[in-house]
Amino acid sequence: MSIELSQDMFWGGQIILEQPTTGYRVGNDAVLLAASTTMRFTGSVLDVGSGVGAVGLMIAKRHEQVHVSGVERDEVICDISRQNAIVNKVSTRFVAHAGDMFVQDPRWPQEGFDHVVTNPPFFSRRMGLNENYRTLARSLDQDITLAQWLFRCMTLVRHRGWLRAIFPVQALPEVLGMLSGRAGNIHCLPLCARAGDRATRVLLAAQRNVKTSMSLLSPLVMHQQDGSYTAEVDLVLRNGSLLEGFEQAC
Repeated sequence: MSIELSQDMFWGGQIILEQPTTGYRVGNDAVLLAASTTMRFTGSVLDVGSGVGAVGLMIAKRHEQVHVSGVERDEVICDISRQNAIVNKVSTRFVAHAGDMFVQDPRWPQEGFDHVVTNPPFFSRRMGLNENYRTLARSLDQDITLAQWLFRCMTLVRHRGWLRAIFPVQALPEVLGMLSGRAGNIHCLPLCARAGDRATRVLLAAQRNVKTSMSLLSPLVMHQQDGSYTAEVDLVLRNGSLLEGFEQAC
């Protein structure tokens, strides 16, 4: 199948990604998730639902001491991510696998990774989406909830390892309920478009098998009133900087 691709730049041109021109495209969520790591970030990383490789590639580019695996069920998109790894010169430390993360597979073993990151699909297929399969790449299967997706991700995290995810704020109660008794040291960063707006997304980090309580961080405001990015967000999106709140918290 022939897919029309665009070549897009992130981090002010430090990251180059090819991606389909239609359907789901990499946006700020992926960049922010990749920026939720810390300078102490080491070990093995699994990017679940890795798509064209944005999150995993950015982590591999920033942290030369880590090895990142990606799992993506769309084989065509997975092939694109492998090419993106080559273009961005991280193909020795980013390996993309085509497959279903809900199927047991030695490439993503139980409790096999120090860190699992995911920018999960969060739309329901019952929300009136059309049957374009590139659009459905951002949709959960009808019998899988977002909390179940993240529970599966947590099973792949080693003892005292970390899960990082970004998702709509409406799902936070369900996700926190799933994490209860399974993870602690939970840090939640609400994301809002402008100062005074309600948060629409939450960036979450949780450590498996610890009992430390949850921290709700000060909201990250994305835009100034004139529509331009705030200073902190601009540094993350254009310079590849880390999110200060997560660097200090976990």
